[in-house]
Amino acid sequence: MSKKLIPGLLYIALILTPIFGLQEFVKVLSILSGTVNTEAEIFIKGTKDLLLLLIFLLFFVDVLSGSKFLNTPLVWLMITIILISFFITCLTLNPFLAVMGLRAFSPLLLIFIAYKYFDMNTIRTVVRILSFLLLLEFCLAFAQSLYGLPIAGVTYWGLAARPFGTFIHPWSFAIFVCFVLCFKVGFDMYLYKGLTKTTWLFIGPSIFFIFLAGSGAGVITLSVLLISYFLFFSKVHRYIKASVLPALLLIPLWAFANLQFLTARRDIYTSVRGRMDILANLISSAGLKEIVIGKGLGVGSNAALTFLKLNPIELRGADVLFISDSLFASIIAQAGALLLLLFIAFNIYLFKKAADNKCQGINPIALLAIPSAMVASLGSNVIELFPVNWLLFVVYGLALKRQKRIAPCQSSIISKNNVQRSPSTRRDG
Repeated sequence: MSKKLIPGLLYIALILTPIFGLQEFVKVLSILSGTVNTEAEIFIKGTKDLLLLLIFLLFFVDVLSGSKFLNTPLVWLMITIILISFFITCLTLNPFLAVMGLRAFSPLLLIFIAYKYFDMNTIRTVVRILSFLLLLEFCLAFAQSLYGLPIAGVTYWGLAARPFGTFIHPWSFAIFVCFVLCFKVGFDMYLYKGLTKTTWLFIGPSIFFIFLAGSGAGVITLSVLLISYFLFFSKVHRYIKASVLPALLLIPLWAFANLQFLTARRDIYTSVRGRMDILANLISSAGLKEIVIGKGLGVGSNAALTFLKLNPIELRGADVLFISDSLFASIIAQAGALLLLLFIAFNIYLFKKAADNKCQGINPIALLAIPSAMVASLGSNVIELFPVNWLLFVVYGLALKRQKRIAPCQSSIISKNNVQRSPSTRRDG
């Protein structure tokens, strides 16, 4: 029963993505900006947490019945450090703050869920849902750019506002668009060994809206995604790829150096300096113990700050909260540099594992999504951005599965019709 219910709950959560951020969309439209309800926002945002809890409870029941689950040392080391930080925070700061921090890391459980219950049939459905969501977000973002309030600033051609659809700010919208591209392009490479016409139709508008959002992290993430695609999946000879590799690696640096032009934001480097200052101040103000195990779970998490803003209760330890503005600062603040190093090592391990067999299963998506997520993390906290965080941990879980080695993508071009009829493709996981 769990094998059917758990993917269904994932699909429901993804489908509800626009609902979770509907009030963010309302805030930026001048004709509706007064209709936001704080209590409703708390309830709506809590729905996805309830869905994740239901998924975990179903998984836990299976474990109690003797079902096997993932046993990867890196994953368990990360969970151990998070739990240690949780108990220390309960004792030294505030149990509620610790729970908020635990909530921020809760998508980590999806690694176990994806490993046990999901396969490429699940990803097929996920890609279809994401395609629909992306089209919807494009429509909403276009409306914002024409009629919205300039909450995040104006955009190209003097349009009314930088758009972000039903997401909280342009960065999260741009990263969502990049992640949908990772899934669509990667799934095409897995299934068809090349891009379909439908995916090509998505690529143009996706690039357009990423630039329209004016997110520097989004633009750099897009450049990394395109470079990853070229290096791993383009049909250019490997010697040519090797010869242009130094130039390719300079593209993200060139994009960073020209963000004012690429995003039409004269003050964008102020935002960049702000993120660097946050990380520098965090490290300089922390002692050795805080660097190793963090200041406390929840410190530096968006979840704690959001709840405090929506429901301003008396919270002991709230004075240590701050906006981390990057995944790296958030992890160091909550659970220390040790967890950050393990998380980076975990990503490198999965990336190498995917590169060794780049056309099998989830690997094409992983080769695009993992570097994109790491670069996007410079702009804010990816593991607290729904649905990107869920999608990322699903990729991690599937990438940990054992997979048969197959021929390189370029040497095994298969027609779309033949792949769809192949029973082995349908069973692959």
